[in-house]
Amino acid sequence: MKNSISVYVHLPFCRSRCPYCDFASHESAAIPFDDYSAAIDAEWHLRRTKAGASAPISIYIGGGTPSLWPADKLKSLIARITAPLSKDTAASLEITVEANPKDTDGPWFDELVSAGVNRFSIGVQALDDQRLHFLGRRHDRRDAEAAVTAAVRSGARSVNADLIYGTPGQRPAELTDELHALVDLGISHLSAYELTAPKGTRLSGRIRRGEVTLPDQDALATMWHLVRGVLDQRGLAPYETSNYARQGHRCRHNLHYWRGGPYIGLGAAAVGCLTDGNRGMVRYTNTGDVAGYLAAARAAHPPGRLVGLGEGSVREPLPPTVQAQERVMLGLRTTDGVWLPPVLDLLPDETRAKWGKWVADLVEEGMATTSDNGNCLKLTNTGFPLADLVAERFF
Repeated sequence: MKNSISVYVHLPFCRSRCPYCDFASHESAAIPFDDYSAAIDAEWHLRRTKAGASAPISIYIGGGTPSLWPADKLKSLIARITAPLSKDTAASLEITVEANPKDTDGPWFDELVSAGVNRFSIGVQALDDQRLHFLGRRHDRRDAEAAVTAAVRSGARSVNADLIYGTPGQRPAELTDELHALVDLGISHLSAYELTAPKGTRLSGRIRRGEVTLPDQDALATMWHLVRGVLDQRGLAPYETSNYARQGHRCRHNLHYWRGGPYIGLGAAAVGCLTDGNRGMVRYTNTGDVAGYLAAARAAHPPGRLVGLGEGSVREPLPPTVQAQERVMLGLRTTDGVWLPPVLDLLPDETRAKWGKWVADLVEEGMATTSDNGNCLKLTNTGFPLADLVAERFF
């Protein structure tokens, strides 16, 4: 949709921090539900006019752990965001809420569906209790199965399960069993991520001390192909390197990101990326300090520029060439590929010629194909698992 945007709402509160997590989150014994909702409302009021967009196509509520919020508090938050929208726009939104299996039950899902939520993303991560313990999750297999089942029964249009693979000692047969078990629960979407250990996480420290060894790249490649094969066989087709969906259940919000669409980020540590002039875009990041964010949102006035809220916030102008690079990086990870004309239009003539040669090289190497008179670039089965490495050529 022309001039469309997506809206991401960050709820950074968690009960405990997983050892592999480097997301902007806080372990919180008490959550300031009402104050934080009011701050989100204030920031939304500031940003939606500046965005210059027709209407949002999606709202994604992530974290953190949004399922720590009681259903009535989340319903109130959603109502604040959808209140300025027309009934038709609100009815057509894809509204996703992330959930941790330990914090949910059937009535929680049912109440949110009644408020317009039509997509849930459940942080299952594993269906093996030993793997869940290693990953520092608060739930067990029974909790995960109960949460997914309740989400499916709620009548939400789509239910996603997150799965992490590549834990120490994990065998392909065990991964296969988990994949089949998740699909049997009735999910319409699955996100399967390789376990990583970002710098500064507890897991990275254990690896550095020699306490833990993760699978090597060959083993991970085998698991990636296994995930793709099993899910394709079960009717969940790949559409991004880590995402699989039944027909009609692709995540509209994430597709908007991957296609380079503008988006508003609301909340502490939230990131937004919006147009700023003819071909300019600006990425902003709000302060990650919750108290600082609440104060900044209360005091904010409509900004003359696209800026983050609060002390320590970031404003990052994105030159056209950087926009082109990011569109290639994200687009090559999808089965739709990259529509080249608008990307190449962002480049100066000299750079455009270089990119044309790099595209031709990828095709000659068997890593990619072009279609639609050379306008669409897609990776082959050989190139797809190496999407991030391929994209590095354009940086």
